[in-house]
Amino acid sequence: MVWICDIVTDKKLCICYDEKNNVEVLMAIQKRKRLATVDITQCVACGSCIKVCPRNAITVPKGIYAVVDESKCIGCGLCVKACPASVIHITTHESNREEDLYES
Repeated sequence: MVWICDIVTDKKLCICYDEKNNVEVLMAIQKRKRLATVDITQCVACGSCIKVCPRNAITVPKGIYAVVDESKCIGCGLCVKACPASVIHITTHESNREEDLYES
């Protein structure tokens, strides 16, 4: 069976129909947010991630390891590419914020 889905973001619904357009299924869209996460045990605190973050979401307090401010991070992945130690990864988290809504 093939499903055709229309996303209705203001209602947070996915309206799906089968190939004969006679079956309707409503599904809640999950709220998720992509975030950068740092392996603090391996971070070398070089600051490369800070330089590329477009939202200024990363700091290195006391020069020990990078910390990501989840309220600012948009999960773009630029910090992942910039990290010479390869200790930053993008993860997906549940979110209760409306602005973090995206199709999952």
